Amino acid sequence: MIDNEPIEEKYKIIIVDGTNLFIRHFSCNKSLDIFGVSVGGIIGFLSALKFLIKDNVPSAIYIVFDGKDNSKRKQKLDETYKKGRKMGFVNMLPQANKNNFDKQLSILYNFLAFLPMPVFEVEGV
Repeated sequence: MIDNEPIEEKYKIIIVDGTNLFIRHFSCNKSLDIFGVSVGGIIGFLSALKFLIKDNVPSAIYIVFDGKDNSKRKQKLDETYKKGRKMGFVNMLPQANKNNFDKQLSILYNFLAFLPMPVFEVEGV
């Protein structure tokens, strides 16, 4: 290497909107476990993550989930933000689906704890 030549390093980072990715798969992936319980959110999320890694070969992946009261900050800045929406996605679910949604999300968090990628959830964001 000559001292005057710039060193080109490629560092590819992927930031995953974990909430969006999970909800998309929870809503449409109809995978069931051996007991017949819906696990589409988990299966779909992990499959999508696998394809992101395979297709992009990133140096790092960060997964970010919406935190509690995630819309309040934006609503303070713009009072029309999400105006007219009757309720959030989880609130629209029948109780059985709400319980399954929460259970799948909890299991997914447990799985992600074993992967070498940081997972973030920040209240108000």
